[in-house]
Amino acid sequence: MAVLTITNGPSPSNTKPHPLHQKNESLGMKKVLYGKEILIEAGDAKDIEVGEKITLMKWGNATVTSKKEKDGKIHLEAKVDEADTDFKKTKKLHWVTKDKTNFEVTLVELDHLITV
Repeated sequence: MAVLTITNGPSPSNTKPHPLHQKNESLGMKKVLYGKEILIEAGDAKDIEVGEKITLMKWGNATVTSKKEKDGKIHLEAKVDEADTDFKKTKKLHWVTKDKTNFEVTLVELDHLITV
């Protein structure tokens, strides 16, 4: 995992309602936790360059202002511009807020069960 610090992000973390499905709001809403520090995939973080515009899913576009590697982890800083709605030609990133409610999960991948 890599840490992305949103310089203009909410502090402390807060929630906002978001539709379960973008095109069908009748399916209901869910709460999304937004915060100043978020976690993204390390593979995605490696490919991001300083000055690049990225899309944080269910949040908006952000411009990366800093990239550092410390203790074997990538640390990025970015500024979110929720008014920017041009999502074309941007990397789309899923994220989760780094918060005390997060917990570590161990993923175990098994080989294919059916080999025929």
